[in-house]
Amino acid sequence: MASLVYPVCSRLPATILEGSGAAGAGAGREARRLLRGRPPFRRDTMFTIVFDLDGTLVDTAPDLIATLNLILGREGLPPVAYEDARKLIGGGARGMIEKALRADGRNVSSAELDRLFGAFIDHYAAHIADRSRPFPALEAALDRLAGDGRRLAVCTNKLEWLSVRLLDTLRLTRYFTARRACSGPADRLLCRSAHGDSGT
Repeated sequence: MASLVYPVCSRLPATILEGSGAAGAGAGREARRLLRGRPPFRRDTMFTIVFDLDGTLVDTAPDLIATLNLILGREGLPPVAYEDARKLIGGGARGMIEKALRADGRNVSSAELDRLFGAFIDHYAAHIADRSRPFPALEAALDRLAGDGRRLAVCTNKLEWLSVRLLDTLRLTRYFTARRACSGPADRLLCRSAHGDSGT
């Protein structure tokens, strides 16, 4: 049986998967065709759809930004406007903090950044889903994909234990049975597959 993997690193709104860039757009088109009941491949073809987590499956910006502004406030710094703060998301919490500080004209040592990062993670972990929610129509789309036998996976630069906590809290874990965790240069990556089969 053929096996294909599609990365999806774009938001999943009600229209189902609008791709980002050429590769993302291609994945989005194929997923939309599948969801309309016209699979693009033979019925004996299996493929895995790999989703990013933050900003693709779940809108996590509200809790990330709230935590960032709390940490800045503790340092006597003004909060970052919501829309401006959204632009800081995407390079991990440490990068988000560093960019916010630089925007305020403040450079900090690695040790100081480590301290702020630790404080960020402590607070964020306790408030990971206060306002974070799956995007509209997400679960219906995942139900349809899983029902068609597609393997679903998540790959993210979010710390693994935070990713698991977020998925558990929002009751999305059922779509993604643990497969393996991978290591990145900064944060651990989480890869979860619906069938739990071993892979390289």
